[in-house]
Amino acid sequence: MNTLQKKRTIIAIIIFLLLLNISAISTIVYHKIQYNDIRNNSEQYNSGNRNIRNPHMRVKKFIKEELGLTDKQFESYCKLKDQNINNSQVIFEKINENKKLIIDEIKEKDPDTLLLDNFAKNIGELHAQIQLETIKHFLEVKKILNENQIEKFELLLSKMNNHQMHMRENNYSQKRNRRYKN
Repeated sequence: MNTLQKKRTIIAIIIFLLLLNISAISTIVYHKIQYNDIRNNSEQYNSGNRNIRNPHMRVKKFIKEELGLTDKQFESYCKLKDQNINNSQVIFEKINENKKLIIDEIKEKDPDTLLLDNFAKNIGELHAQIQLETIKHFLEVKKILNENQIEKFELLLSKMNNHQMHMRENNYSQKRNRRYKN
């Protein structure tokens, strides 16, 4: 490969990564705006009032109904869920900061690839932190449940995992099929 082809390849890769990051950041900003709107408009739990606008409240109510939580358990669960959301939000903000730094560095005339690698590694470590927060959250939830509720909770987690794997497989199949149709 001659130097002109190498430069074109690098420029194409940089443009692709730039577009990918812009779309990821746009998605994150959109969800953050939605999250802030929901947070500002959130209501206290009221069994007679279905708060459809707040997805976190829908999840909380779903868990309460599926596991048969008592009011005390539900209150504890809500505190755990809110804490998990807040902790994850802080991590997502750090991910966004790293993505912005990546874009800023890519815009430089001579981008530092080692610096870009470090930003990417930081993002990976932050994603691992989100997973650890989720694990910690689930373990804390189990502590407030009785044995029957724990069985239901574990079944719910398995169903959720199977659903996510099924969705990933479908996305992969759709992408593969599109590739072969063209």
